[in-house]
Amino acid sequence: MVILEETLQTLAKPRLMLGEMLRVGRQGIVSFPNFAHWRVVVNLVAHGRMPVTERLPYPWYDSDNIHPFTLQDLLDWVEASGVRIVSGHSFAEGSVRALRPEDNLHAEEVLVVVERK
Repeated sequence: MVILEETLQTLAKPRLMLGEMLRVGRQGIVSFPNFAHWRVVVNLVAHGRMPVTERLPYPWYDSDNIHPFTLQDLLDWVEASGVRIVSGHSFAEGSVRALRPEDNLHAEEVLVVVERK
């Protein structure tokens, strides 16, 4: 098993890394901050700049995040890449829970276990 803990958004070629993860390991664990969380979106729309939050504590110019993405973006990659989600969890509304369909807007962080179909 290969673990990418809050790593993908900091890489120049995250899709390549996902492929390598599943080449090396039978399964992979991917965790990431969800940039579609409603507070991030509202803050971006209201203020016109990338937000600084407890979970995203650095301004854009000091952040390691060069490829911000959302839960839906990851789900799109899963669909297009012959990969399936074995299990998923989100940190939403102050607690960890099983991944839900509405978590693209509600999850602050996401963790999924993936494998090739």
